[in-house]
Amino acid sequence: MDLVYYYVGEFMVWFSIMALCIGLGYYLSESVHAYGGWKAWADDFFGLNFKEEHK
Repeated sequence: MDLVYYYVGEFMVWFSIMALCIGLGYYLSESVHAYGGWKAWADDFFGLNFKEEHK
């Protein structure tokens, strides 16, 4: 019976990790889409155009 609990636990952990990765990927995709592309998203996320906005 311990072997069943082990495999059920392993399945739940791996399934949870995969679901988390898919969810984060979807969130990142939607965020990039909302900003209008990777360049705009990276500029905002890393603060690359901070000096231009606050002159």
